[in-house]
Amino acid sequence: LVLLGGGSVGKSSLALRFAKGDFKSILPTDSFCKAQQWLKELEKELPLGDVVVMLVGNKTDLGEEREVSVE
Repeated sequence: LVLLGGGSVGKSSLALRFAKGDFKSILPTDSFCKAQQWLKELEKELPLGDVVVMLVGNKTDLGEEREVSVE
């Protein structure tokens, strides 16, 4: 499992929640705008046919602060 994303987007929070059932609040950012960039970076290292890619939305409780559409 590899978590990719910018700083302060919730990667560590997801891992902590999964591994220990714990949660620590940090300042929010909206990384969906950069998802395509991260996918291109991943493609440079591994052919996408060889890996399963999943986009996970985090911080759904902050929907009022969302900067991109849900669609």
